[in-house]
Amino acid sequence: MTADEITDAMLDLQLANFRDEALGKYLDQGTPIDVVGAALPAFDRMIAEARARLRPKILSQVMLQQCLDRMDK
Repeated sequence: MTADEITDAMLDLQLANFRDEALGKYLDQGTPIDVVGAALPAFDRMIAEARARLRPKILSQVMLQQCLDRMDK
């Protein structure tokens, strides 16, 4: 896998877990499902913005780790 693919997979997994946990907490607190559903577009925009900010940082870490792994071989 390329560094880009690894980064995208990591971000997708982490942000999907965050989204599920956060939405689950609202539902567990008794927030009506229609209210949670109405908030989804704004919540998804927030996650997309976070993904855009985090991606360069994670990509550089993945690339560094790949370089270190090659040096160890």
